[in-house]
Amino acid sequence: MSQENYPHVATYINKQLLTMRFAFRLDIINHRDINLLVFHNDRDINFITNIYSDSNQAALQCLHHNIMNIGNIVIVRGYPREWPRL
Repeated sequence: MSQENYPHVATYINKQLLTMRFAFRLDIINHRDINLLVFHNDRDINFITNIYSDSNQAALQCLHHNIMNIGNIVIVRGYPREWPRL
């Protein structure tokens, strides 16, 4: 695998949270710079996303084109003031 194909994001889930049944949702977004996880909190289904934005903003463009496929994203972390308006 060449260096340009390596993922730029990683996700750590503390074992104390495993009862929420986290799972990657590659069927919704499969991109090396985006981790989309679903978790169940009681009867609700929620999403967490981890995004790396490179100089080409490839992940943001992918997210923009797939936003209709994603339910409630409850946590988005980063520096949104630096994100371009799509």
